[in-house]
Order: sequence, then C-alpha cells, then structure tokens
Amino acid sequence: MDEVRLFDGTVMVVPGLRYLDYQGLAGPQGKVEMIPDIKRRGLSPSLKLTWFYAPEALLYVSAARGLRMPAAPEYYWHYDADDAGVDTSGLAFEPEDGLLLQGGWKALLPAGFHVEIAPYYYAIRRYIQFDLINFVSYNIDKADLYGVEFEVSRSFGKGWSAFANFTFQRSRTEGDPFIGLFVNAADRGFDEIPGLPSHKANFGLQYRTRKGLSAALFLQAVSSQKLVYNNNILYNTDLRLRTQDGFLRADLEGRMPVTGFLEAAVFVRNVLDARYQERFGFPAAGRNFGLSLRSKF
Repeated sequence: MDEVRLFDGTVMVVPGLRYLDYQGLAGPQGKVEMIPDIKRRGLSPSLKLTWFYAPEALLYVSAARGLRMPAAPEYYWHYDADDAGVDTSGLAFEPEDGLLLQGGWKALLPAGFHVEIAPYYYAIRRYIQFDLINFVSYNIDKADLYGVEFEVSRSFGKGWSAFANFTFQRSRTEGDPFIGLFVNAADRGFDEIPGLPSHKANFGLQYRTRKGLSAALFLQAVSSQKLVYNNNILYNTDLRLRTQDGFLRADLEGRMPVTGFLEAAVFVRNVLDARYQERFGFPAAGRNFGLSLRSKF
C-alpha cells in the first residue's frame, strides 16, 4: 500500500494490493471427523481516493476486491456431518469474492461538531454464512449488503463530551441452498442474510476532570432481526423463520487514577436490567457490576 499526494496535497490516492495464501488444516481430530484440508490463494487489489476540499473537511471513495477465506471454525462446521444441526458437507464451499464500494464525508462543522456520513455497498459472490444457531457454514451464491453509517461527536468544554452513531443496513440474497433444502416451505421466500438488524444506534456522554476522574453513560439500541432456527434439534430439516426482538440497554462507567501508572474503574452493565439476546437462544446477562484495575508501564 502507498499514499500518493496530488494537486498540492489536496488529493490523496492510496492504491493497495494484498496476497492471501490460506491453508486450512483439519488437525488430528478433524481427520477423525473426515474434515479435509483446504488450500486457497488469491490477490485483493484496492484503491481509495480522498479529496481534502477544505482545511477541516474531506470526501473519500474506495473500491476493493472482497476476497475472504473461510476461518477454521467455518470450514469445520461446514464439513462436520456428525455434530452439525444439518449436514451441509455435500454443498460447495469456496472463498467469498466480491466488490466492496464505500464512500464518505467527514467534516468539522462551525459549531464544533465532528460529523461523518459513510454509505457502502458490497456485492459478494459465494457469501460465507456462518450460523452458530444451527451449527452450519456454507456459501450463498450472491449477497448484496448495503447501508449508511452516521456519526457525530463534540467536546463541550469543562470536561464534557458526547458522541452518537447510527447504522442502517439491508441485504438481499440469491441462491441460498440452506433455505432451499432445509427450511420449511412456508418460509423459503426469505431472501436476506439471517441475523442482520436493520437499525443500530449508540450514544455516549462523558465527563472528565483534569485530574483524570471520569464518569460515562452509554446507550445501545438494536432493532429486531430475522433468523432461521432449528428448535435446538439436530438434523431438523423443517427449520422456521423467527424474529429476534430488538433491545435497548444502558451502561455506566467511572474511572479514577490511583497512581501514575494504575487506574481503577467501576462499571454497571445493563443498568435497566433489560431482557435481550445478542445471539438467538443465548440470553444476555441482566444487571451486573464490577471493579477493574488497569496498569500502564
């Protein structure tokens, strides 16, 4: 990767090239499970253009090849016919390959707000769907993932600062063999990436003194999402589409320096004691709290 400055530094071009040489080794237990070793390799070029059109503002756009090799758990669950929820070992399993397009605008507004808006569109072939609810991993022929991210932050003086971000995302799929083979016929019209909420938002408010004491409030909101569930029954080939509820959670955190290299922190997670799941079938913890110590040398 390199940075090339043009037009007196107002335009920056960043070309890049990545080479991947991947060897998935099943290991001794994998051999017992009849999981094969796999080898993959390929090149991923990328290009990013940035225009610094003002001292505190810029526009950027980037394009890259989306080549991703399967991780060890992904190809293990794909080929394991004994322990998986359903047997996907007979399906094709290849690396992801697609086009990743991103753009954005970043600026410091006169009122002191730092703002960034970033739309994106990913067109991916052979999308690797790794589903730990049903213990499977496989390729979806085509997946389009698109959305926009928005973030704003500001320091208000006298130790106060805040940030907020919001993500809107959607997806469309074609050629999902898992849906076509194993899901109930009433739900086979589902054409999205499972487990993908359309809306996510975060908010944080912090107060910090000159002596390093700080207190912060964080809020997180996530909308509902669609997913496929096998009722926790192995080899269930009548899976159904489910809705995982959205949630709102809040955290509190305080920090205090103890010495020049030691910092203490107290935290309360899930202050509202919300009942929610980040992964379907695994309820998150209720209200919990603790104390941590961190050292810097």
